[in-house]
Amino acid sequence: MNNRKETKYADISSVHKNGTFIKILSRDFDTVITGVTVYKMDKIHRDEQIYKEIEKNHKISFIFTDTVSVDIKAYCVPLMDFFAFDENGYYGTLNGFTDMDNPSPIYYLDKDNKIFFIADNLYDFTKALQNESYEKKYIESDDKSITIYSSKSEAENTLPFITI
Repeated sequence: MNNRKETKYADISSVHKNGTFIKILSRDFDTVITGVTVYKMDKIHRDEQIYKEIEKNHKISFIFTDTVSVDIKAYCVPLMDFFAFDENGYYGTLNGFTDMDNPSPIYYLDKDNKIFFIADNLYDFTKALQNESYEKKYIESDDKSITIYSSKSEAENTLPFITI
C-alpha cells in the first residue's frame, strides 16, 4: 500500500499581503507554495549604515517601499520572496518570507533566469556582506532546489495547481 500523498501547487503571488503567510492543509495532498513576491522594507531604513555600506561595497540595493520598479520576469516553484537586486538580477528567500530570523536559504536569480545558492539564511548573507567574505563569482548554480518558469501559465501547464 502506497501512503504517499500527491503534491499540488498553490500560487501565493496574488494573495500575499505584507508578510501574511498562507498555509494549506489537506489530508489528501501535500501543498507547495509557489510564485514571486517582493519584500519591501520601510523607506525609513534606507539611511541605515548597513544598507549604505552594502550598496557601496557590493552594488547590491535592498528594496524599499519607495523603490520605483521591481520587474522580475520569472515564476518560481517553490515561492521566492525577493528583497534586493544588483545590475544582473535579484536576491530572494526560498520557500518563505524575508526576515532576519527566518531559517530559509537565500538564492540569486540572474537575468537569464538561472538560480544560484547564496547563503543558508538572510542573517548569514548580511554578515558575509558586512565582513567582506561574500563574492558572487564563487557562488555555484543550483537548479535542483527550485524550478524557474518564464510565467505562471507555463508552470500551470506543467504542474497540478489548486485555487486559493
